[in-house]
Amino acid sequence: MSSLVGVGAILSTAIACTLIFVQIVKDGINKTEPAPHIPHNFKDFFLSFGVILFAFGGASTFPTIQNDMTNRKKFTKSVYAAFVVILVLYLPIAVGAYFVYGEHTNANIILSLNGGIMITLANVFLVIHLVLAFLIVINPVAQEIENIFDVPHEFGFLRCIVRTCMVLLMVMVGESVPQFSKILALVGGSTITLLTFVLPNYFYMKLCSQESPDWVKRYKY
Repeated sequence: MSSLVGVGAILSTAIACTLIFVQIVKDGINKTEPAPHIPHNFKDFFLSFGVILFAFGGASTFPTIQNDMTNRKKFTKSVYAAFVVILVLYLPIAVGAYFVYGEHTNANIILSLNGGIMITLANVFLVIHLVLAFLIVINPVAQEIENIFDVPHEFGFLRCIVRTCMVLLMVMVGESVPQFSKILALVGGSTITLLTFVLPNYFYMKLCSQESPDWVKRYKY
């Protein structure tokens, strides 16, 4: 079931990104004035850096994804493929929007595009992606909270209550923040950076430094 959800999420994302990129190209062709570009400072760099890292936030769920894989030996290949797909989908949109819209590029790229049927379809596929990807991303956090409150992992009333409350809390936070791009930059530059790039490496080195006569020695230094 989780594999079908993952496939649906990536397909909906690919279709949405394709539609958005095509619309960017159309806007660029119909554009009569050059897009304004101004120099940026370190503050702008770090804000954009946080937003960029937010796109890789799903990497923190890798342990649970690997645990659910039928053949865990293929996990490394799947990670490489995932990051390549992310770059292929996001990089053309980022570069295209920068050259077509320049400083007029909105934090939400959809708001920068000229409206039409393609944008409507892109929004539909983005909603599908959010619904499907949300199930994967929220699962590790939900399981941890269920362990804290001693909620059975089988489908039941308590599990539905816990996860419903989590979703409602997230909706309240999202609706209460007027400029969500600032939250993306903050979360991307802080917690996601730690969970995705810093802590996994640190934990791996700590685990490799531990020794026990009962463990099979895997690496020779």
